[in-house]
Amino acid sequence: MGSFTGPIRALAESTAQNRALNNGFYEIWLSRRLNATQAAIFARNYCAWIETVPDQIARVFLSHDDLEAKCETVKNLFSEMGFGDPEKTHISMLRRFMSDLVTRLQGSPYNVLEDKRPLLPTTLELTKLQRELFGNNDPQVSAGALLAQEWQAYTMLVQLYEGTRLYMPLWGHQIEFHEACEYFYLHIGDAEKEHKIQSIHSAEAYCHSQGEFERIRAGYEGFLTALEHFWVGLTEDINKVNAR
Repeated sequence: MGSFTGPIRALAESTAQNRALNNGFYEIWLSRRLNATQAAIFARNYCAWIETVPDQIARVFLSHDDLEAKCETVKNLFSEMGFGDPEKTHISMLRRFMSDLVTRLQGSPYNVLEDKRPLLPTTLELTKLQRELFGNNDPQVSAGALLAQEWQAYTMLVQLYEGTRLYMPLWGHQIEFHEACEYFYLHIGDAEKEHKIQSIHSAEAYCHSQGEFERIRAGYEGFLTALEHFWVGLTEDINKVNAR
């Protein structure tokens, strides 16, 4: 273990207190159902963000020159891409669930891939900054951004799943609901736990001085700031719908 293992782990564990994980959208999502229009706004923007994740991980791989760090990143990417099965890619499972949810709420077919409403400015901001952070030629910055992404993801997905349970009656039968939730169970049960460990190892491989640690911190904080803005933008837009 390197001399910066402790600080890197402490930085990762501090994610739980970050405003990106303590946001207004989670408060709404956990307390009441969205209507069909609000749910479609969420589906459109959340899927648009999540579909970029494999590309960002690939950019991290390209920015790394450490063999161990590259191997850890490949494990993460292979998981995201369904271990080579297009139907099991994480984004495919998410799109199926979100399309099904909005369809049931509005009582007519909905496909998130066919939703052409403009993305929110804060969604575009997040995906743009991700490209800059994960594609950074500075491996410390990209490793820090990956650390933030993976350490917020587990809590995020637990929160989203817990809110999803409010919609269970729409499926009519518990078995059908749980079958539809494979995206959440995959991440809560195994994938994100592994990704958290892998992101720690990647950061450790590039941290041998205080200066390198500060660049890791810069990537970490940059990602979480953009993510906080994403949730704020989503919350504001949903509340506008509620006010009309």
